[in-house]
Amino acid sequence: MRGLPGRRRGATVSVAVSTAAFCAALAAVSGHGTLAASDRHLLNVFGSYHVRWLSIVARWCTNLGSVPVVLVAATATIALCLVHRRATEALLILMSIAVTGGAVRIVKELVGRNGPHPHAHLGLNSGKAFPSGHSAQAVACYFALAWILNRRTVSRRRRSAVWIAAGTLAGVVGWSRVYFRVHWPSDVLAGWAVAAFVLTILIVAVPRLRSRPPPLSRVGVAA
Repeated sequence: MRGLPGRRRGATVSVAVSTAAFCAALAAVSGHGTLAASDRHLLNVFGSYHVRWLSIVARWCTNLGSVPVVLVAATATIALCLVHRRATEALLILMSIAVTGGAVRIVKELVGRNGPHPHAHLGLNSGKAFPSGHSAQAVACYFALAWILNRRTVSRRRRSAVWIAAGTLAGVVGWSRVYFRVHWPSDVLAGWAVAAFVLTILIVAVPRLRSRPPPLSRVGVAA
């Protein structure tokens, strides 16, 4: 219970930051102003230099946010959680991906923004661009996995490593979408923001996720 106020502050900060990021991304959609100019500039920086080996790397990176890969990772994690009788954590990753996907679809229809080149690069982009679905699903999946792993990890170094790994995976997925010029950088930022907002709300809304359970090693000793 001692860490509860800290977790509440962390949740508040996460919601505030993700909301601000989404609003900034939405402001860039207009095509006018400093944010829109920065959007175009970043697209030219990350999406104008193409070489064969980097395109191969980017293709692998973009696949990390694709529906098949995300579903495989989520299904494997849900199965493990259910085997260890951790149904709440299984529900978290399921809801994180499902709610994020629904939110992304709704926002896409409401905003109706096309990508820089909607039909480029062998169909890597389909439909509306804002927010980036690949980027959102990467955060929804990999950060939910990181949260689940950190609940059972004692070592601070391991917890930090898990968060860094999740952030790296989400980062390279977002970079690949801009590299292939199927999304504006603001699309990627909005995708990250939507998923972070959804995941934070889910964690706060489910009481059993608010407190850290005993690590597996201690459970084994107690048993």
